[in-house]
Amino acid sequence: MLDSGLLNTNKHLGINASPKNQLLFRRTASCSPIHSNSYAKISGAKDSSGYAVYEYDFGSFQPYNWTYLYNSHASADGITYHIEAIASVDGPGSGWDPIPPLKVLNADVGLFLLASNAVSYLTPVKDPWFSATTLDNLSDPGSIKKVYKADSYISALACVDQYQICNPNSAPMSCTILGSMKDMYETFPHITSNNYQNATALRILSSLSISSLSSIVQYMGQSWLYAQDRVSFLIVSDLPSNQWQIEVQGWFETSLAQVQALEFSYPNQPTQLAEGDIVHPNATLSGLDKAAEVLCSNQRARNIDAYQSFSALGLIIIIVLGLLIIILSLTVADCVTAFRRRRKVQEGKADYREIAFVADYTLQLQRMALMATNHQSKWEGLMSNVPYTTDPTAKFSGPTRVVSDTSEDFRYI
Repeated sequence: MLDSGLLNTNKHLGINASPKNQLLFRRTASCSPIHSNSYAKISGAKDSSGYAVYEYDFGSFQPYNWTYLYNSHASADGITYHIEAIASVDGPGSGWDPIPPLKVLNADVGLFLLASNAVSYLTPVKDPWFSATTLDNLSDPGSIKKVYKADSYISALACVDQYQICNPNSAPMSCTILGSMKDMYETFPHITSNNYQNATALRILSSLSISSLSSIVQYMGQSWLYAQDRVSFLIVSDLPSNQWQIEVQGWFETSLAQVQALEFSYPNQPTQLAEGDIVHPNATLSGLDKAAEVLCSNQRARNIDAYQSFSALGLIIIIVLGLLIIILSLTVADCVTAFRRRRKVQEGKADYREIAFVADYTLQLQRMALMATNHQSKWEGLMSNVPYTTDPTAKFSGPTRVVSDTSEDFRYI
């Protein structure tokens, strides 16, 4: 049995609502393979090539007294898997009337008919739905001498779909029965508290009704079989013994994903109106219709293409700290210099740390080099970035290279 558990309309479907307007919903699916050979018989007709046509009777499918016809010619036509889904919903209006063993009270029933056709297997398949233990000799074996064929032309799998809606705001929490889609429509008004909850229930039931397992398989066909990915030139190397469970779980997960997709697209307005559809002006809406209209503007969704979420506080902190660091780096030297010079004036003594700091400036180093070469002119700005001479007659010649008499060393004077 597959069970979604109770899902929240706000958290899991994005229907933005206050807690008092939220609902919980649940869906389950119970499936089991069927020994289909017990329900098969050869019809009186054959196709033009003489291949037998088989009738499978799991209940009448109007207007016929059988459920499915299979032409055995398909097993020789080089055709891969084919799957057919048939549904019987609780209540009137179903085209398929299941046989008594497949009728389940308070549930919708789906029947899945799998034809392996020309697919062969290199090893026996023990899975009850894909069962293939019949040894077959290939007419054109090549390097493969023996393969296994499906044990029956058609393999059947039956599933029961059930749903439930709960109101988390009641004490204790009130829920509908775990039942069919028909049961949901009939019983949810007894547990809801307001029109907004009623509109939400109708909205999710509409999505669930077209997301049953049979609806998923009818839409996707054999392309949705995981086993199809293993087929190469109509040969499958092997299949696990629980392949049918893998397939059903994939359908169940897809059905839940489809419900989310349908809810996401709910606010989108129809581009075309069908015959008989009417658009009501907002002013004419009241009660349940007004609540349904409000739902159109209350859908949460992730949109990573057009918008990006970010922390405004974090961005402000980064910008402010960055600006403080830039301002500090530009002013710290001047601030320290001003503080030290003020202290010199107040205390009447030099700060040798400031003198050492200024002395490392490039132009101050050049000044000291000139003074060391006997350029004893008058200098100003000894404690600034740019020292300068006040002697208008001062001339500075380039350095002279002197080589020692006793070695190859040289120096500049």
